[in-house]
Amino acid sequence: MKQLDALKAVGLALLILALNLLVATAAITVYALATSPGRAVVVDVRALHVADWSAPIGGACLFFLAAWVLGRRRPQRNAVAFSALVWVAYAILDVGSGAAMGDGRAMLSPLMAASLGVALLGAVAGGLLARTRTAPTQNATTVSEIAS
Repeated sequence: MKQLDALKAVGLALLILALNLLVATAAITVYALATSPGRAVVVDVRALHVADWSAPIGGACLFFLAAWVLGRRRPQRNAVAFSALVWVAYAILDVGSGAAMGDGRAMLSPLMAASLGVALLGAVAGGLLARTRTAPTQNATTVSEIAS
């Protein structure tokens, strides 16, 4: 992997983090609107717990999609290794930003570990799927060239 790939991984990690925050915010908003229809949107403590399940699911889906798309786009790059590098950058940014906001203990919680765990699973699954989808095409080309 090239040094430029490390910078791309950090940029992609920032993008995934921002998109995951948007997913959690959207889930909180939908919950608040559903529980208080017709009223001004007031987010209470119960609504904030919606982020406890929406952020891990959103993170896993975003990682899966990013690893799959980028793995398909550049089949010569090891999609699994690149998605793992993006995940490492994401974990550092996520834990670091949470700790910087004064919530260091929450960053060491089982929920945070589960969230990062499912994000890693999504990243690896997307990378593996991208790799397995591109391999038959490459083998078919090789077989047809040999047959010619």
